[in-house]
Amino acid sequence: MRFTTGKKLLFLILLSLSLLNCQSQGQEEGLGLEWLRSNASLSSPYVVIGTDDRFPLLVRVWVNVDTSHTAKVQNNDSDFPLSYDRAVSDEGFIPIVGLEFGDNSFDLEIRDNNSKVVAEHSLTAEIEDRENIYSWLTVEQASSSNDFSSVHLYAGTPWGKPIDSKYRLVVDDFGKIRWVYRWSGETNRGRSGYVMLSNSIGNKIYILDDEGIRIFSVDVFGNRVLVFDGEKFSEKQDYKVHHDFVITNKETLLALADPIEKALRPPDNPPEIFSVEDTIIEVDLTTGKLMREIDLKKIFTTISQGRPRLEDVAKSDYSQRDWMHLNAIHYDSESNSIILSGRNQSAVFALDYTTGALKWLFADPENWQNLEVSSSLITAPNDYRYHKGQHDVRLDGNHLRFFDNSVLIIQDDEENNILAPDTSSRIVEATLDLDNDQVTSVKTYEPKVIFSQITGGFHFRDDNDNYLICYCGILRNSKGDYPVNFSEVIAEGQIFEIDEGDNDQTLLHFRVRGVSYRARYFDWEEMLE
Repeated sequence: MRFTTGKKLLFLILLSLSLLNCQSQGQEEGLGLEWLRSNASLSSPYVVIGTDDRFPLLVRVWVNVDTSHTAKVQNNDSDFPLSYDRAVSDEGFIPIVGLEFGDNSFDLEIRDNNSKVVAEHSLTAEIEDRENIYSWLTVEQASSSNDFSSVHLYAGTPWGKPIDSKYRLVVDDFGKIRWVYRWSGETNRGRSGYVMLSNSIGNKIYILDDEGIRIFSVDVFGNRVLVFDGEKFSEKQDYKVHHDFVITNKETLLALADPIEKALRPPDNPPEIFSVEDTIIEVDLTTGKLMREIDLKKIFTTISQGRPRLEDVAKSDYSQRDWMHLNAIHYDSESNSIILSGRNQSAVFALDYTTGALKWLFADPENWQNLEVSSSLITAPNDYRYHKGQHDVRLDGNHLRFFDNSVLIIQDDEENNILAPDTSSRIVEATLDLDNDQVTSVKTYEPKVIFSQITGGFHFRDDNDNYLICYCGILRNSKGDYPVNFSEVIAEGQIFEIDEGDNDQTLLHFRVRGVSYRARYFDWEEMLE
């Protein structure tokens, strides 16, 4: 990484390089400014110290003015010209965001508390992609314009490969990475494929980290606050969040969680002992207290005690341990409901938020006859092909949307379980009439003929004209074809932005190496507030 300034003062350049050589210690331990004060006397109101390992595209400009000063930052990028005001932090720096890997330039205008400009500087930053993060992306089609509604991608790792690093990436309309949050490290909890999860509310990004045990609130400027600690609620067990969580308008966290006995943690015991336990927890974000647990075994009693997964490829010893496999949760304030997706039973259903009781169940009726919950079924039109293995779910008024993986399993002549031919994944939009226990109409979004066996998601913009569809768990064999069995597969993700109002025109398309999880729109203007 190299930093220069418009002033080109030799001793400042040397000082900057010296500070960069010790940036890791200075930033992690909060010693950067103290080192500066005790080891140098500056004649200029700034010195650049560098970036943060956790936020590789965040540059911090350390200044020697007090916190009554503010800075106007202008990112001089014709493709991505961000401009924002930011107060000098208590630690004495100004964060610079919206940069990219490679060469960057930006202007810094520092004002005092009377709005008087006390300094103006033009700076450049060359940020090296040391982690080779760009190798994860292949941009197939970039947009022709940039509206700052970037794609926020939760990138995982190649399926079946060791998990060394996980990223949250914000990719602009031209396919350039503009913000990165990276987690990497060693843990005694075993690997988790879910630490890429994020949930944005306002200008805060809630990120599941530390192998699912902790959730942090971060912003684009690198401020990071612990909001959930799954170790602190019990002396005997941890609560490990998996697959999904949501922040409600009640200042609470609803999460899919797996209670794990502390004594059974790896490496003393292998990670295979853990299943996806279908428990929902709620945590008060103000007090940090665990409010309650909702155990689905008490709602779906008969099914949880012995019903196999509807996906026929399941191993018998795995079927009961992972009988429901919750993979999505959404809170709908209008109906006061918790909306859930159970992948291994191909069921989308709602619980009453207050009581935890089952309100309705949307699934193939043939699989739910004569069960204790069959009275909660809502039916769909006769021509509806029932969903299977679905992910991601949202309820907006009476419109229920989810990503239907369409994991249709059949048997060949030799009774091998194979994928049904010519199946593709899609977004399902069902219009609900809950007074009459039915789905009145179904609309599907199938802009591409792609099959995604695991994970996947969608996001509609507020104007509903454009939407993202994320085929994030595409499995192909070594020849690039869909597999006829579930061995020797290559995993990848593909994300499209589609303009529905223009005959499903593709606005943006990129591939992601490995199994990513979801993608969401990312509003830079809101994030910079």
